[in-house]
Amino acid sequence: MNHKPLFWIRVACIVLCLCIGFFVAQGAMLSRAYPVWEAAALSEPSSQASEGIAQPAAAYVAWLPCEGTPEPGAHLLVLQQGVHGYSGAEDTTLARYEGNLSNQWFLRVGYKQQNSALIRFDVASIPPGSRILCAALSLYAEMWGGPPFSLDIGAYAVKRDWVAQEATWYLASAQVPWQMGGCNGPDDRAQTPESVVTVKNIRTWYHFDLTQAVDGWVNGLLPNYGVSLQALDKTDTDQIWFAASDDVTPDGSIANRPKLVILYVPPPTPTPSATPTSTPTETVLPTETATPIVPPTDTATPTVPAVPTETATPTTPTVPTETATATPVVPTETATPTVPGAPTVTATPITPVAPTETATPTTPATPTETTTPTAPAVPTETATPTPSATPITPVVPAVTATPTLPPIPMTPTAIPTISLYHLFSPIIWRNYSMRCVTWGYSFAEEFNDPALSSWSGSLNGGHQEVRNGVLHQWTQPSMDRFPLLWSNGLFADAGDNFTFEVRFRYSNFAAYGTTIALNSAPVDGKRVLSPLPLAPGMEDVLNIHHVVDTAGNVYRFDISLFKGRVMWIGTPGDANWHEVRITVEQGEVYTLYVDGVRVGSIRSATRPVSMYIGNPTIQTWLGNWTQLHVDYVRISRCMSWGLD
Repeated sequence: MNHKPLFWIRVACIVLCLCIGFFVAQGAMLSRAYPVWEAAALSEPSSQASEGIAQPAAAYVAWLPCEGTPEPGAHLLVLQQGVHGYSGAEDTTLARYEGNLSNQWFLRVGYKQQNSALIRFDVASIPPGSRILCAALSLYAEMWGGPPFSLDIGAYAVKRDWVAQEATWYLASAQVPWQMGGCNGPDDRAQTPESVVTVKNIRTWYHFDLTQAVDGWVNGLLPNYGVSLQALDKTDTDQIWFAASDDVTPDGSIANRPKLVILYVPPPTPTPSATPTSTPTETVLPTETATPIVPPTDTATPTVPAVPTETATPTTPTVPTETATATPVVPTETATPTVPGAPTVTATPITPVAPTETATPTTPATPTETTTPTAPAVPTETATPTPSATPITPVVPAVTATPTLPPIPMTPTAIPTISLYHLFSPIIWRNYSMRCVTWGYSFAEEFNDPALSSWSGSLNGGHQEVRNGVLHQWTQPSMDRFPLLWSNGLFADAGDNFTFEVRFRYSNFAAYGTTIALNSAPVDGKRVLSPLPLAPGMEDVLNIHHVVDTAGNVYRFDISLFKGRVMWIGTPGDANWHEVRITVEQGEVYTLYVDGVRVGSIRSATRPVSMYIGNPTIQTWLGNWTQLHVDYVRISRCMSWGLD
């Protein structure tokens, strides 16, 4: 039996497989940044694919908010700050009562629409003319207030340019204000969201469909100023912290940073080989010009008479003298055909067999594949973030909490030096390898209940009112006492690891100051005659006090943790809202944040058991009191811990 045909079939199959493997490998190398859509869809992209490494792009079918079937040849691009050298992302939070927050790890959105975020990606690597099949902004939720939680967030295309390092609630850049604070004016952003996402949990990704916006950015229909993330409900007190483009986890990972995932079809690439291949076929035409050369020599008539011997002689080299005048016209075109040995023979150019063979080598069908290298090559991954974990450095200024003094002659006190801070993460788990994975409110007072059923109170001739979600305390002029509101049960369910938050402001500053305090002993409602000391355990955990006495030269606005072991000093007379946050980690580490700024940490086994708002003292003289406003009081308990 003859096995040679079977042998050659096997050889041909092996060669074919090797060729296919070669071209597949080349295609994979060229498409590292732009994986091509493959076959059936999977459920969730792998971690490698999310970092821009080539993976079967069909893994994103069920993940991206796309409709329809992906087209063959579609490219998938994943943009993430610091991954594979990408550095085109920038973002910041716009907080109504804070300054520029561009250097923070988070994007904060929510709380009565008083926090919004801006984010922008450079998409110049996508060629203009591309069709955007789908684009999604993916954000990782890091922190929340705890369940029950539900916040509707819209992503709006921004119309005005902004500078991340200069943007605030009121300014798009250093010299350009927003039309409305927080990027809310019709000239600031679109009033209809590109998409809306409901955030209900943390430690997970949320995806905003930006297909139309990205299409406008890529094809020049819309300036790329990014998107603004806004809470939809003005009355919703929930807020969420997404990881920002500067986020680095304690173990040095940058995987939680925002991503812009784009599925697109690049514009058709012209095939330049079509025009060059047509020109070699036209080179055959000059051979036809040999026939016009014959008539001028008058040799056409001798071919008809019976003198064939004269016409035969032109085929021999002995009669080139008659055709020598014609050969200089053709040699340059007929020398390349395949008969270089007989350029003077005029009969051979009439036969266009050889020129057709020389035309095939000039047909570069394969060079059309060389156009694909225009896709940007994936650079070597250089993301080597440095861990941002900062050792705890307790601040121990030599300042002690002092009770409010009456307007009697006293030693003048120098105006304290004003300290300015930049916002730091108000998240309690970022200093440790363990982090809280489940949070829940153990107490939340939003001051929507005028009866204040969770509190006890003593007005003593003063006034107290709950209106529009804010507690307001004040007195008439010339009073020696101020309202006092307290609770001894706020921390009963807080556990060993918790956060305490209070948002407040002062107004109508006077010689008698008012206080917000956390105490290690219960409050019994009894008042103390000033300047006698308060009862033991009062104001020993936290003291927030504000007083401005121009006559007595007393100017004080400070926040003290454990009687000055950690202290923040503000500007006396400041009527702005402020947020104070105390976190308790690992059972004993207290950290104080003011307006999101980490002031300092201290270790203590003391636990707060009560809180009061107002002032428990009785002043010696009648006078005016500084008024106090409180927006909320919240205590969150860590329900479960896990490895970061």
